[in-house]
Parts: sequence; structure tokens; C-alpha cells
Amino acid sequence: MTPAPAALFNAFTRRGYRVDAAPDGQQALDHVVFDMPDVIVAPSAMEGVDGPSLVRRLRDGGRRVPVVLTGAAPSGGRLPGVQLVQDSCDVSRIAGAVNLGLASQLA
Repeated sequence: MTPAPAALFNAFTRRGYRVDAAPDGQQALDHVVFDMPDVIVAPSAMEGVDGPSLVRRLRDGGRRVPVVLTGAAPSGGRLPGVQLVQDSCDVSRIAGAVNLGLASQLA
């Protein structure tokens, strides 16, 4: 796990969230088949399946889980149900986006 994901993992664990991690987009997709999370936080740029492709595949499979993408804005336009946080090390902004995603699940 690189420093940014490790910092996010630790920060959210300390906040009381159950956190699962996947080393790449394909493994994240494989994981959600068995255990759909309340929110997904992923970098826009990943090996294999990138963040926008991860979202599209989730949506194509009928999964409407909120997603927070970190890093550079994806090309190809806005993705429904996705919050973008450009600074992948800004834990407080990512936490705010996660809270928005969780609130959207309750609405």
C-alpha cells in the first residue's frame, strides 16, 4: 500500500469505519461482488482498471454505491454518484466526500 492509501486506511479506521483495501481496480471490482461497501474511495489513476472505468463497470452491473475518486479529474465527463477530491492526501476533504456519499444513501 502506498503512503496515501495507507494514510486513508488508518484515518478512516481511527474514525470507526470498517475499511477494506484492494491493490488495484480489478481486485476492487472482484471484492464488491461478495461484499458491497457503503462507499468506495479510489484513485482516478490505478493499474488495470482505473477509477472512471471502475465506476462505469459498477454502474453497468447495476451497483449504485457512492464513489469518491481522488487525484486528477477523469476525462470523459462527469460520472453520476461520484465525488472528486483532487488532493489524494487531503483526508478531511475525502472524509467530507465520504460523508456526502453516506448521506446520499440515506436520502
